[in-house]
Amino acid sequence: MNRVGLRAGATAFNSRYFHKAHEIWEEIWNDSVGDEKRFVGGLVQLAAGYLKLAIGQQNGARKLLKSACGVLSSSGNVDSGLNLSSLIDFSEALFRSMEGGGKRGEIEYPKISKV
Repeated sequence: MNRVGLRAGATAFNSRYFHKAHEIWEEIWNDSVGDEKRFVGGLVQLAAGYLKLAIGQQNGARKLLKSACGVLSSSGNVDSGLNLSSLIDFSEALFRSMEGGGKRGEIEYPKISKV
């Protein structure tokens, strides 16, 4: 697992550089296999979801966040060096509110903590 790359992506994500985080994680995803590939794919979807949210594409954001949370929630056995539990909880609450028709205005974007 490329922990340095995962952390670089998390730093970009935490700074709201969602496109940069997506690119960093996608590069790692390209070189991954198995459970690691699935996990990193979830991070790629997560970054894409928050990017869509930031540019006002709520439907795309909702779908990507829902998919990413499902993948990341079921990837508990991957040792990534990232603590994603609060991020997943925040993201799940966010996409559920969007499914209920809630419009997202300004939100406080979540952060990824590093272990």
